[in-house]
Amino acid sequence: MVLRKYNVKEKYGIVWISLNNRNDIPEFPEYYNPTFKKVRIGPFTFNANPFRVMDNLLDVSHFPFVHEGILADPKYTRVDNYEVIIEEEEIIAKGIRVYEPISESFVNYTFKVLSPLTLYYRKDYEDNKALSTYISIFPESKDKSVVYGIMAFNHDMPEEKVLELQNEIMEQEKALLESLPNEFYLDEELHVVADKLSLVYRDWLKKRVGRRSDLGLI
Repeated sequence: MVLRKYNVKEKYGIVWISLNNRNDIPEFPEYYNPTFKKVRIGPFTFNANPFRVMDNLLDVSHFPFVHEGILADPKYTRVDNYEVIIEEEEIIAKGIRVYEPISESFVNYTFKVLSPLTLYYRKDYEDNKALSTYISIFPESKDKSVVYGIMAFNHDMPEEKVLELQNEIMEQEKALLESLPNEFYLDEELHVVADKLSLVYRDWLKKRVGRRSDLGLI
């Protein structure tokens, strides 16, 4: 019998296990900022492919139809062109502008794909307030995912309301994701300008992970 040793580390209240020799954990800048309140979200369980869950979280174009009245409004479905770059093995998307009914204002999203299944995103409001979310997806299998996360915000909404809205959003995501195939297709599906981040993510996955039927990546 051969026993393998893995690096284990606790950070942000989450226990991380590294399957290789890397011991670095992606940063969550607002976590250490005393002006931001922090709340833990999840775990949320989805009977869905973990990479599809990640891809769906990157897709703002579905907000007006799936998260109507919370994250977006069907009257504002257009997503203008935005910047996507790869920097130090991370995908960064900036300048994604969405009208948010609950705040009655436009918000600007910044997304950072920190690893194939770890995501940071921040939305900045017109009054200089912000909300950031740090999410890591545990791939229990190719068709089951567990989502863990932390939110940090410096606006005046009560923590209970923030959690209530996030739970509602995740229930809406669950209904959508569990209606889709468990396989995550790296090439197929039609795309528009709003899908630029998704396209870069899929190409990045092909290079970093490759096609893996055991992971549902085909």
